Amino acid sequence: MLVGAIAHSGEWSVFEDAFIRFEYPKSWRAVGPLAGEELSKPGYIVLSPESGGLPGPMDIYLTHKATFDTDPNIREKISRDLTGYVKDGWRLLGSTEQMTVPGGRCTLYRVESKQNEACPSGDDPKALCHNLRIQTECSTDSARRVSVTMLLTPYPELGKPAEDTRKQLGIYERFIKSLSFK
Repeated sequence: MLVGAIAHSGEWSVFEDAFIRFEYPKSWRAVGPLAGEELSKPGYIVLSPESGGLPGPMDIYLTHKATFDTDPNIREKISRDLTGYVKDGWRLLGSTEQMTVPGGRCTLYRVESKQNEACPSGDDPKALCHNLRIQTECSTDSARRVSVTMLLTPYPELGKPAEDTRKQLGIYERFIKSLSFK
Protein backbone atom coordinates (compact mmCIF):
# COMPACT_ATOMS: atom_id res chain seq x y z
CA MET A 1 0.00 0.00 0.00
CA LEU A 2 1.35 3.39 -0.96
CA VAL A 3 1.39 5.95 1.81
CA GLY A 4 1.64 9.49 0.52
CA ALA A 5 0.01 11.76 -2.00
CA ILE A 6 -0.01 11.14 -5.75
CA ALA A 7 -0.76 13.93 -8.21
CA HIS A 8 -0.81 13.75 -12.00
CA SER A 9 0.73 16.32 -14.31
CA GLY A 10 0.60 15.56 -18.01
CA GLU A 11 2.30 12.24 -18.72
CA TRP A 12 3.96 12.07 -15.28
CA SER A 13 2.72 11.41 -11.75
CA VAL A 14 4.17 12.96 -8.60
CA PHE A 15 4.62 10.98 -5.38
CA GLU A 16 5.21 12.85 -2.13
CA ASP A 17 5.31 11.81 1.52
CA ALA A 18 7.01 13.07 4.71
CA PHE A 19 10.47 11.92 3.52
CA ILE A 20 10.68 12.09 -0.26
CA ARG A 21 9.21 13.50 -3.47
CA PHE A 22 9.70 12.12 -6.98
CA GLU A 23 8.07 12.03 -10.42
CA TYR A 24 7.49 8.93 -12.53
CA PRO A 25 5.69 8.12 -15.81
CA LYS A 26 1.92 7.98 -15.42
CA SER A 27 1.88 4.47 -16.95
CA TRP A 28 4.20 3.23 -14.15
CA ARG A 29 3.14 2.49 -10.55
CA ALA A 30 4.84 3.59 -7.32
CA VAL A 31 4.84 1.12 -4.42
CA GLY A 32 6.05 1.97 -0.91
CA PRO A 33 7.17 2.67 1.64
CA LEU A 34 7.79 -1.08 1.77
CA ALA A 35 10.19 -1.57 4.64
CA GLY A 36 9.86 1.75 6.39
CA GLU A 37 13.32 2.79 7.46
CA GLU A 38 14.75 -0.74 7.42
CA LEU A 39 18.29 -0.59 6.06
CA SER A 40 19.24 -2.35 2.81
CA LYS A 41 15.61 -3.01 1.92
CA PRO A 42 13.80 -1.26 -0.93
CA GLY A 43 11.86 1.63 0.55
CA TYR A 44 10.03 2.40 -2.68
CA ILE A 45 9.77 0.64 -6.05
CA VAL A 46 8.51 2.35 -9.18
CA LEU A 47 7.14 -0.45 -11.38
CA SER A 48 7.32 -0.25 -15.16
CA PRO A 49 4.31 -1.44 -17.20
CA GLU A 50 6.47 -4.35 -18.45
CA SER A 51 6.87 -5.70 -14.91
CA GLY A 52 3.28 -6.95 -14.76
CA GLY A 53 2.85 -5.48 -11.28
CA LEU A 54 5.75 -7.45 -9.76
CA PRO A 55 9.24 -6.06 -9.08
CA GLY A 56 11.49 -6.69 -12.08
CA PRO A 57 14.79 -5.63 -13.62
CA MET A 58 13.57 -2.49 -15.42
CA ASP A 59 11.93 -0.97 -12.35
CA ILE A 60 13.43 1.81 -10.22
CA TYR A 61 14.41 0.85 -6.65
CA LEU A 62 15.02 3.30 -3.78
CA THR A 63 16.83 1.63 -0.87
CA HIS A 64 17.64 3.06 2.58
CA LYS A 65 21.27 2.59 3.61
CA ALA A 66 23.21 3.35 6.81
CA THR A 67 22.96 6.98 7.83
CA PHE A 68 25.82 9.44 7.94
CA ASP A 69 25.24 10.42 11.57
CA THR A 70 25.26 6.81 12.82
CA ASP A 71 28.16 5.60 10.71
CA PRO A 72 31.32 7.72 10.42
CA ASN A 73 32.73 5.37 7.73
CA ILE A 74 29.82 5.85 5.33
CA ARG A 75 31.91 7.07 2.37
CA GLU A 76 34.05 3.94 2.59
CA LYS A 77 30.88 1.82 2.72
CA ILE A 78 29.53 3.42 -0.47
CA SER A 79 32.85 2.57 -2.11
CA ARG A 80 32.66 -1.02 -0.80
CA ASP A 81 29.05 -1.40 -2.00
CA LEU A 82 30.09 -0.37 -5.50
CA THR A 83 33.20 -2.57 -5.31
CA GLY A 84 30.89 -5.45 -4.36
CA TYR A 85 29.43 -5.29 -7.84
CA VAL A 86 32.89 -6.11 -9.20
CA LYS A 87 33.02 -9.27 -7.09
CA ASP A 88 29.61 -10.22 -8.50
CA GLY A 89 30.84 -10.00 -12.10
CA TRP A 90 30.12 -6.32 -12.79
CA ARG A 91 32.57 -3.52 -13.58
CA LEU A 92 32.28 0.02 -12.35
CA LEU A 93 32.43 2.40 -15.30
CA GLY A 94 32.86 5.33 -12.98
CA SER A 95 30.95 8.18 -11.51
CA THR A 96 29.44 10.15 -14.35
CA GLU A 97 27.66 13.03 -12.70
CA GLN A 98 27.26 14.73 -9.34
CA MET A 99 24.22 16.83 -8.63
CA THR A 100 22.53 18.68 -5.84
CA VAL A 101 18.86 17.90 -5.35
CA PRO A 102 16.55 19.63 -2.88
CA GLY A 103 17.48 18.23 0.53
CA GLY A 104 20.57 16.32 -0.58
CA ARG A 105 23.39 15.50 -2.97
CA CYS A 106 23.62 12.59 -5.42
CA THR A 107 26.33 10.90 -7.48
CA LEU A 108 25.40 8.86 -10.54
CA TYR A 109 27.39 5.70 -11.36
CA ARG A 110 27.28 3.35 -14.34
CA VAL A 111 27.97 -0.30 -13.62
CA GLU A 112 28.19 -2.85 -16.43
CA SER A 113 28.13 -6.64 -16.36
CA LYS A 114 31.45 -8.23 -17.32
CA GLN A 115 29.56 -11.30 -18.41
CA ASN A 116 27.76 -10.10 -21.50
CA GLU A 117 24.98 -12.46 -22.47
CA ALA A 118 23.24 -13.47 -25.67
CA CYS A 119 20.89 -10.72 -26.79
CA PRO A 120 17.25 -11.44 -25.94
CA SER A 121 16.20 -10.69 -29.51
CA GLY A 122 17.92 -10.02 -32.78
CA ASP A 123 19.05 -11.58 -36.01
CA ASP A 124 22.42 -12.90 -34.82
CA PRO A 125 22.08 -15.60 -32.13
CA LYS A 126 25.81 -15.26 -31.33
CA ALA A 127 25.60 -11.51 -30.68
CA LEU A 128 26.39 -10.46 -27.13
CA CYS A 129 24.59 -7.74 -25.22
CA HIS A 130 25.68 -5.31 -22.50
CA ASN A 131 23.85 -5.44 -19.20
CA LEU A 132 23.97 -1.96 -17.71
CA ARG A 133 22.90 -0.88 -14.24
CA ILE A 134 22.49 2.77 -13.32
CA GLN A 135 23.14 3.44 -9.63
CA THR A 136 22.73 6.78 -7.89
CA GLU A 137 23.99 7.25 -4.34
CA CYS A 138 22.35 10.12 -2.46
CA SER A 139 23.13 11.63 0.92
CA THR A 140 20.38 13.74 2.40
CA ASP A 141 20.67 16.88 4.50
CA SER A 142 18.99 14.91 7.31
CA ALA A 143 21.99 12.50 7.31
CA ARG A 144 20.26 9.64 5.50
CA ARG A 145 21.65 7.66 2.60
CA VAL A 146 19.47 6.46 -0.26
CA SER A 147 20.53 4.29 -3.18
CA VAL A 148 18.51 4.49 -6.43
CA THR A 149 18.99 1.69 -8.99
CA MET A 150 17.67 0.58 -12.37
CA LEU A 151 18.81 -2.34 -14.53
CA LEU A 152 18.41 -1.39 -18.19
CA THR A 153 17.30 -3.45 -21.18
CA PRO A 154 20.42 -5.18 -22.60
CA TYR A 155 21.83 -3.74 -25.83
CA PRO A 156 24.27 -5.14 -28.45
CA GLU A 157 27.93 -5.16 -27.44
CA LEU A 158 29.12 -3.43 -30.60
CA GLY A 159 26.14 -1.17 -31.02
CA LYS A 160 24.53 1.85 -29.49
CA PRO A 161 21.90 1.43 -26.80
CA ALA A 162 18.59 0.32 -28.29
CA GLU A 163 15.60 2.65 -28.38
CA ASP A 164 14.12 0.91 -25.29
CA THR A 165 17.37 1.45 -23.38
CA ARG A 166 17.56 5.12 -24.40
CA LYS A 167 13.94 5.60 -23.32
CA GLN A 168 14.72 4.01 -19.93
CA LEU A 169 17.75 6.29 -19.52
CA GLY A 170 15.49 9.29 -20.22
CA ILE A 171 12.97 8.11 -17.61
CA TYR A 172 15.73 7.54 -15.05
CA GLU A 173 17.26 10.95 -15.74
CA ARG A 174 13.95 12.75 -15.25
CA PHE A 175 13.22 10.64 -12.16
CA ILE A 176 16.57 11.59 -10.57
CA LYS A 177 16.18 15.27 -11.48
CA SER A 178 12.73 15.29 -9.82
CA LEU A 179 14.01 13.70 -6.61
CA SER A 180 13.89 15.76 -3.43
CA PHE A 181 14.32 14.85 0.23
CA LYS A 182 12.72 16.47 3.27
